[in-house]
Amino acid sequence: MCYTIRQDKNGKKLEIAVRMPAGRLFSCLSCEIKPRKWKEYGMGRTIAIANQKGGVGKTTTAINLSACLAEAGQRVLAIDFDPQGNATTGLGLEKEQIEDTVYELLLGDCTLEDCLMHDVQENLDVLPSDSNLAGAEIELLDVEN
Repeated sequence: MCYTIRQDKNGKKLEIAVRMPAGRLFSCLSCEIKPRKWKEYGMGRTIAIANQKGGVGKTTTAINLSACLAEAGQRVLAIDFDPQGNATTGLGLEKEQIEDTVYELLLGDCTLEDCLMHDVQENLDVLPSDSNLAGAEIELLDVEN
Protein backbone atom coordinates (compact mmCIF):
# COMPACT_ATOMS: atom_id res chain seq x y z
CA MET A 1 0.00 0.00 0.00
CA CYS A 2 1.11 3.54 -0.73
CA TYR A 3 -0.20 6.57 1.15
CA THR A 4 -0.42 10.06 -0.30
CA ILE A 5 -1.33 13.27 1.47
CA ARG A 6 -2.57 16.22 -0.56
CA GLN A 7 -3.69 19.71 0.30
CA ASP A 8 -5.77 21.85 -2.04
CA LYS A 9 -4.41 25.10 -3.56
CA ASN A 10 -6.00 27.26 -0.87
CA GLY A 11 -4.67 25.07 1.93
CA LYS A 12 -8.21 24.55 3.24
CA LYS A 13 -8.78 20.89 2.48
CA LEU A 14 -6.70 17.84 3.33
CA GLU A 15 -7.04 14.48 1.58
CA ILE A 16 -5.25 11.27 2.40
CA ALA A 17 -5.37 8.64 -0.32
CA VAL A 18 -4.35 4.99 -0.29
CA ARG A 19 -3.09 3.19 -3.40
CA MET A 20 -3.67 -0.54 -3.06
CA PRO A 21 -1.26 -3.12 -4.53
CA ALA A 22 -3.64 -3.68 -7.47
CA GLY A 23 -3.24 0.02 -8.35
CA ARG A 24 -6.70 1.17 -7.27
CA LEU A 25 -6.77 4.53 -5.49
CA PHE A 26 -9.05 5.06 -2.50
CA SER A 27 -9.59 8.33 -0.68
CA CYS A 28 -9.69 7.30 2.96
CA LEU A 29 -9.93 10.71 4.58
CA SER A 30 -10.97 14.06 3.26
CA CYS A 31 -11.57 16.90 5.66
CA GLU A 32 -11.65 20.66 5.80
CA ILE A 33 -8.79 22.22 7.72
CA LYS A 34 -10.03 24.73 10.26
CA PRO A 35 -8.01 27.04 12.44
CA ARG A 36 -7.28 25.65 15.88
CA LYS A 37 -9.55 27.28 18.39
CA TRP A 38 -9.80 24.49 20.95
CA LYS A 39 -12.06 26.39 23.32
CA GLU A 40 -14.47 27.08 20.48
CA TYR A 41 -14.39 23.65 18.82
CA GLY A 42 -13.84 21.41 21.84
CA MET A 43 -11.91 18.16 21.35
CA GLY A 44 -10.32 17.17 18.08
CA ARG A 45 -11.44 14.48 15.68
CA THR A 46 -11.17 10.80 16.64
CA ILE A 47 -10.25 8.32 13.93
CA ALA A 48 -10.52 4.64 14.83
CA ILE A 49 -9.12 1.94 12.57
CA ALA A 50 -10.80 -1.37 13.32
CA ASN A 51 -11.49 -4.69 11.64
CA GLN A 52 -11.92 -8.14 13.20
CA LYS A 53 -9.85 -9.81 10.51
CA GLY A 54 -6.11 -9.90 10.95
CA GLY A 55 -3.63 -8.88 8.29
CA VAL A 56 -5.78 -6.24 6.59
CA GLY A 57 -3.42 -3.31 7.26
CA LYS A 58 -4.95 -1.72 10.38
CA THR A 59 -1.60 -1.00 12.02
CA THR A 60 0.05 0.10 8.79
CA THR A 61 -2.85 2.45 8.09
CA ALA A 62 -2.75 3.87 11.62
CA ILE A 63 1.01 4.49 11.49
CA ASN A 64 0.94 6.16 8.08
CA LEU A 65 -2.23 8.14 8.74
CA SER A 66 -0.78 9.45 12.00
CA ALA A 67 2.50 10.42 10.36
CA CYS A 68 0.77 12.07 7.39
CA LEU A 69 -1.58 14.12 9.56
CA ALA A 70 1.31 15.18 11.81
CA GLU A 71 3.36 16.15 8.75
CA ALA A 72 0.41 18.27 7.57
CA GLY A 73 0.55 20.22 10.84
CA GLN A 74 -2.31 18.48 12.68
CA ARG A 75 -1.70 17.49 16.32
CA VAL A 76 -1.97 13.70 16.55
CA LEU A 77 -2.16 11.27 19.45
CA ALA A 78 -1.65 7.67 18.32
CA ILE A 79 -2.83 5.10 20.87
CA ASP A 80 -1.49 1.56 20.47
CA PHE A 81 -3.95 -0.82 22.14
CA ASP A 82 -2.57 -4.04 20.65
CA PRO A 83 -0.46 -6.36 22.84
CA GLN A 84 1.91 -6.95 19.90
CA GLY A 85 2.86 -3.26 20.07
CA ASN A 86 3.61 -3.05 16.34
CA ALA A 87 2.31 0.52 16.05
CA THR A 88 4.63 1.51 18.89
CA THR A 89 7.59 -0.04 17.08
CA GLY A 90 6.41 1.25 13.70
CA LEU A 91 6.42 4.81 15.02
CA GLY A 92 10.09 4.42 15.97
CA LEU A 93 9.92 3.55 19.67
CA GLU A 94 11.89 0.73 21.29
CA LYS A 95 9.35 -1.28 23.33
CA GLU A 96 12.07 -2.66 25.60
CA GLN A 97 13.12 0.84 26.67
CA ILE A 98 9.61 2.08 27.53
CA GLU A 99 8.81 1.96 31.22
CA ASP A 100 5.09 2.83 31.24
CA THR A 101 2.58 1.72 28.60
CA VAL A 102 -1.22 1.64 28.24
CA TYR A 103 -1.13 -1.54 30.34
CA GLU A 104 0.23 0.30 33.39
CA LEU A 105 -2.15 3.17 32.63
CA LEU A 106 -5.19 0.83 32.65
CA LEU A 107 -4.12 -0.73 35.94
CA GLY A 108 -3.56 2.69 37.51
CA ASP A 109 0.16 2.11 38.02
CA CYS A 110 1.08 5.32 36.17
CA THR A 111 -0.48 8.57 35.05
CA LEU A 112 -1.32 9.54 31.49
CA GLU A 113 1.61 11.96 31.53
CA ASP A 114 3.98 9.14 32.61
CA CYS A 115 2.81 6.94 29.73
CA LEU A 116 2.68 9.58 26.98
CA MET A 117 5.66 9.71 24.59
CA HIS A 118 5.85 13.32 23.43
CA ASP A 119 6.92 14.45 19.96
CA VAL A 120 7.93 11.10 18.50
CA GLN A 121 7.70 13.15 15.32
CA GLU A 122 6.76 16.83 15.20
CA ASN A 123 3.04 17.06 16.15
CA LEU A 124 2.85 13.31 16.93
CA ASP A 125 2.53 11.89 20.46
CA VAL A 126 2.12 8.17 21.24
CA LEU A 127 0.59 6.08 24.01
CA PRO A 128 2.70 2.92 23.59
CA SER A 129 1.82 -0.72 24.15
CA ASP A 130 3.68 -3.94 24.84
CA SER A 131 2.99 -7.65 25.40
CA ASN A 132 1.90 -7.11 29.04
CA LEU A 133 -1.40 -5.76 27.69
CA ALA A 134 -2.43 -9.34 26.80
CA GLY A 135 -2.91 -10.09 30.51
CA ALA A 136 -4.81 -6.92 31.33
CA GLU A 137 -8.27 -8.43 30.80
CA ILE A 138 -7.66 -11.10 33.46
CA GLU A 139 -6.16 -8.63 35.92
CA LEU A 140 -9.01 -6.15 35.43
CA LEU A 141 -11.75 -8.75 36.16
CA ASP A 142 -11.54 -8.09 39.91
CA VAL A 143 -11.41 -4.30 39.63
CA GLU A 144 -14.66 -2.51 40.45
CA ASN A 145 -15.62 0.16 37.89
